[in-house]
Amino acid sequence: MTSLKFSRRFALSLLVPLSAAVALALPSTALAASDPNPPSISNVTLSATTVTAGSTLHVGYDVDDPDGVRSVTPIVEVVVDSDDGDQGNSSRLAFRSTGDTTAGFDIPTSPSDRPCRYRIIGLGVTDSLGWVTDVYDAAYAEEKGLNSPTFATSPLVYEVTEGPADQNPPTVSSVSFSSREVATGADFHISWSVADPDGVRSVSPILQRGWEDKDDGCSVSSAYYHGGSSIDGFDLTFDSNRIGRHRLIGLSVTDDLGFETDVYESSYARANGISGATFSVADPSELCFEVTGSAIDRNPPTVSNVSISAKRVPVGGLLRIYCNVGDADGVKSVSPILGDPGYVEDPNSVKARKTLSCSYDAARGYIEIEFPTSLSMGSFEIHALAVLDKAGHETFVYSSAYAERNGKTGVRTFDVDDAENVTFDVTAPLYAATKGNGQAYAKGNENGLTFRFSGPLDEFTRLLVDGNEASAENYTATKGSTIIELKPAYLDTLAAGGHTVTAVWKDGTATDASFTVEGKAQGEQAGGKTDVDSPGDNKSDPATPEKDADEASTKRSGHTTTDELKLAVTGDSAWMASIALAMAATACFAAARRLEPKQHRHEQ
Repeated sequence: MTSLKFSRRFALSLLVPLSAAVALALPSTALAASDPNPPSISNVTLSATTVTAGSTLHVGYDVDDPDGVRSVTPIVEVVVDSDDGDQGNSSRLAFRSTGDTTAGFDIPTSPSDRPCRYRIIGLGVTDSLGWVTDVYDAAYAEEKGLNSPTFATSPLVYEVTEGPADQNPPTVSSVSFSSREVATGADFHISWSVADPDGVRSVSPILQRGWEDKDDGCSVSSAYYHGGSSIDGFDLTFDSNRIGRHRLIGLSVTDDLGFETDVYESSYARANGISGATFSVADPSELCFEVTGSAIDRNPPTVSNVSISAKRVPVGGLLRIYCNVGDADGVKSVSPILGDPGYVEDPNSVKARKTLSCSYDAARGYIEIEFPTSLSMGSFEIHALAVLDKAGHETFVYSSAYAERNGKTGVRTFDVDDAENVTFDVTAPLYAATKGNGQAYAKGNENGLTFRFSGPLDEFTRLLVDGNEASAENYTATKGSTIIELKPAYLDTLAAGGHTVTAVWKDGTATDASFTVEGKAQGEQAGGKTDVDSPGDNKSDPATPEKDADEASTKRSGHTTTDELKLAVTGDSAWMASIALAMAATACFAAARRLEPKQHRHEQ
């Protein structure tokens, strides 16, 4: 079977500062749960079956979810044909959701994209509570033997054809460095002047280890990008892993039309037979620099008093990892390394990893991690903290339990009495009032008020109004998650003003919704059997220093619970394997698209 060939040169824009992410091993101890109210999909369409590189394909669909829809992302495969004409194995990938995707999704292509065929095999739906469900094309699910929600459609295959050439390639000049030598941890600035008649969207330097002319295909960018505009220059910081000689061999320019062009330094291009746009400098050695420093951290960090804010965190909640971190060179960032509880390293096995957003607050002494969707559900242990100091040294400080279990000697550690002390569960999203919150009822109206709660009806036990149990004759409870209708005769007995209705579940948790009783009817808009989206449901409620740590770790909106958090056990656990594949493939494809040889890039 033919294979896709990609350059091994990595663009600098692919690198992410360590301080922005936490490495998270997908757990084998995933908590068994799936969305008790899965979405349904219909009317999936493509705006075209052939798309010229540089244009946009629109995927249309109708999505319904009892808990509301947060976002929808197409799940796409690259169709690779074998030499004998049969369709070979496909590489699964996904596009990032941006903007409102609840009614359709635009898949952009770059003018520099190479011709390729794609197949949309499903849609990944994230509901307003954080449940993520992959809904597959029924034909694909049958072909692969998937036990999953499906939708019926004709084959969703499209082809990206070769786009027009860049009629206005960029020009590069005045490339220079802030210095020819930079210490680890220090700022390093590359300046340039780039012009393009179609405008300049971004510029990235292409760096090579060593000062030689030979392109061996293994050139890599070797720095952390600070972010911000790159039109006139680029700020970098090098850690101790980048000590040595480096050379700027070119700039990768993307114009406002989406054309990507690699513009190489002229002597390097000549030496390697690279045609296309180039730029010149008086002396090529001016683009050589050296990162200096010690690979050995002579002032290693110390970590102590590591603890966690909660043992159970629902999807949508926050976990705080408290820690005291000291370093004579100053602390730049601290990131946790999480994995399976009790994990023993196997040199013959590599754990799939993904990243989650986290932030380190040095002043308050904690790392805060958010778990936005059900992809993060599972049991986790803190294996280590990765500390990056201001001199550019990164040190893994392991928990003493993990180091002892894995026979690690001569490493930095922090003391924990028991690995259980740094182990926690990310559980199913808390039940919420997904519709009806904030309604108003006018006394004398013939219709009552309707509320929808995300918990299953068979988990519902009783209803409270203002903390008092409501008699079963005053409301109805029907399936559809749990739909509660307060009867008008009962509402007429309540005092005018604000009230709270509370659904109580078998596990002891409770979910609130609010409503108002008005003294008299005010036309058709007041009261009525209303089924409206809850204004303000499922919005984040940032933790404050005054809040209890447990409250911060279980942050939620529009509902309350008891101290014991909800762990939903409805549904099956078949999704974690496909989730792992999706996350790994997404990262690989994102890199692969960026790494595709472009019109001016040298073929290896």
